[in-house]
Amino acid sequence: MLGAAEYMDRIEAALNTAGSLLNRLKGPGNKAKQIYSRKVITRLAEQLYLLSEANQSLHQNLPKDAYLMIESGAGPPQQSEAGDQFIKQVQQMYRQWAHKRRMRQDLLKSFESSDLGVRSSILAVSGLGAYSILQPESGLHVLEIPKRGSAYDRITVRVKVVGQPEAPTTSVENQLHQALNLLAADETAKTTVVRRYRREPSPLVRDAVRNYRTGLFDRVLGGDFDLFE
Repeated sequence: MLGAAEYMDRIEAALNTAGSLLNRLKGPGNKAKQIYSRKVITRLAEQLYLLSEANQSLHQNLPKDAYLMIESGAGPPQQSEAGDQFIKQVQQMYRQWAHKRRMRQDLLKSFESSDLGVRSSILAVSGLGAYSILQPESGLHVLEIPKRGSAYDRITVRVKVVGQPEAPTTSVENQLHQALNLLAADETAKTTVVRRYRREPSPLVRDAVRNYRTGLFDRVLGGDFDLFE
């Protein structure tokens, strides 16, 4: 109950922020303007988007915040450099996404297995609609690298999202322990391809979950993967 009450307080504060932004658009005396601030309109639209996701989480009794694991797969030696770069790009994509949405993010752990060539990192993300927006990201993210002819090498990163419990933890160590237990206990690991990323010969991102295609490769990896529906 305390977790739900705290979340409702967060929603109320966000509603107040949206009201303030709307008043800024209206201007003095609520008179209609001829020119509106693009920055304020964008900020208001983002705020309403997050409020909608938060409201959905509340009414569907979904988790509010999320733990996110990003893990590379073992690949051929010639792909190791590209694979290292891609998993770093995916991790940075989510960190930039959280920053743009004004969410709290903590890198709980980043590690690698030298024997298997696997890299992994775990993030904790807290904010309005965090779990609701991130949950569809669970699955495979595939980088396609062109070879000769029409063939491609493929580098895969697996993303797994679980909800954070409402009960707070007292330290980063406890939070990491909680995240590892929840991720290990979750048996819904998906093999569905969420997105395919291709920089060459021309930029293209295909999202099979949100059902969009875009040539804005850098914008997707810059954290705006949820804004192309």
